[in-house]
Amino acid sequence: MDRLNWDRLASTYDQEVLSSFDADRSGIIGRRLDKLGGAKKTALDLGCGVGKYIRPLADRFGQVVGAKHSDELLKIARRDHGHLKNVDIRMLDATRKRSAPVMRADVVVCANVLIMADDGLRAAILD
Repeated sequence: MDRLNWDRLASTYDQEVLSSFDADRSGIIGRRLDKLGGAKKTALDLGCGVGKYIRPLADRFGQVVGAKHSDELLKIARRDHGHLKNVDIRMLDATRKRSAPVMRADVVVCANVLIMADDGLRAAILD
């Protein structure tokens, strides 16, 4: 989906988009993040949406970057998580190589990002 579609979805995001972290009843994702985390490590939530992974990541990593290309979703993520001292929430279009400075991370979370039908967009994000 493009930026405008994500912007339109912002007001109903919680009803429309599954949060895999919240739906993980057995806690597999949290346990995996526990193993990967550390005070000196950085996590990138690529396509952070409203930030469903930001708090769990901030609890486990020394630095967290949440990135999305939707102004409206970023507003919600900043409202809900922008107060966390180890969190930086920023605009990034993952399909464009030069849309932002290079970010380095020890762990990248990419939930609900590769859901578009366009093979070229998926390939650009993975690249």
